[in-house]
Amino acid sequence: MWGYDVSEIKLDDTLRVTFPTLVFATGAAVDADGTPTCVVLEQGSALAYAPTVTNKATGLYEVAIVCTTANGFEVAKEYTAYVVTVIGAVTARVPVASFIIRTNSADTIITTLMAYSHDTGLTILGAFRRMDAVLSGKATGLKGVLARFFMRDDATAAVSAVQDTNAGTRDAASVTGSEA
Repeated sequence: MWGYDVSEIKLDDTLRVTFPTLVFATGAAVDADGTPTCVVLEQGSALAYAPTVTNKATGLYEVAIVCTTANGFEVAKEYTAYVVTVIGAVTARVPVASFIIRTNSADTIITTLMAYSHDTGLTILGAFRRMDAVLSGKATGLKGVLARFFMRDDATAAVSAVQDTNAGTRDAASVTGSEA
């Protein structure tokens, strides 16, 4: 496959992919008859959005896929992109990218931990220690309490642990929401 696969990117990022156009008989670089187009599929259905394709050199093009909500992209959806080129009146369709818009970025996780630390008075290390204690069943003073940590902006996914009524050991741990 020309181009490359990108497994995960962040919403609002721009994915740039280069692809060649070649003389079918010889493999020599040649410009397409007209500017190639790019089609983006969201889980198999074409988006209305048409990314910009730019000629970079003879037989070399770049497509810039701007992954914003305004362009129809959504978190946790899978996307593929292919280009359509015409060379010598022959049309070719070539896949150039396959990716998912990821749900968490390092920025989101850090922001969430910073807010948690601020709200509880814990340092980030302290927040990690508390999460580790709850999830490993070593937390004390939480008998019968559901301890939950949200790690997404919209708080629909969480890591949870339920403490039992005996020694504060963990009865269960789970992941809820779209991350499950």
